[in-house]
Amino acid sequence: GPRNCFGALYTLANIPGAPAVVSVSSYSLVITWNADSNPPGTPHELNISTDDFQSGSSASASVGSGTGNMYVNIPGLSAGTTYYIRTRAINGDSIPSSYSSSLSVKTFAAPPEAPGSLAAAYDPAGVKLAVFWSAPYSGTPAAFYNIFRVVEPFPAVFSPVGTSTATYYEDTGLQSTTFYYAVSALNSEGVEGPR
Repeated sequence: GPRNCFGALYTLANIPGAPAVVSVSSYSLVITWNADSNPPGTPHELNISTDDFQSGSSASASVGSGTGNMYVNIPGLSAGTTYYIRTRAINGDSIPSSYSSSLSVKTFAAPPEAPGSLAAAYDPAGVKLAVFWSAPYSGTPAAFYNIFRVVEPFPAVFSPVGTSTATYYEDTGLQSTTFYYAVSALNSEGVEGPR
């Protein structure tokens, strides 16, 4: 006699929207894309490469499901490296859609190390203080420096007082009290290292 067969059949998932950059740092990216009207619960896969998917050596990760705009943080990247990113959706039969168009984005260069040998000399006649330091010993070269100062009795709350392209800063108009200074180096992309 006749047989009744029942089972779920799924249409192919829609190709997700093109990925876009939300934020970039030296070692991570935040990416967004539109799920493109796929049903709630449709899983997505993110694919990342450093050679625009030419060699076949790319990494893929399941990034969950959702509707509307999807967001994902991608940590553990290399500084100063161009990455290519694309996404696809996967239907209920585990069949992936075609990939979205790809995004090309470069992480920032690594921040410089902290400057060293911080010293200061006070000039009471000019009511000013000269702050000196040495350039970072390793890492990305420093393009400029941020100088921070705090007045006793709050040594944990530093405020920015200036910038310098040299390893020297003159702080003027100072009253006679105890000051603490800290200096950070920034690379040519404005990425700041530790104080």
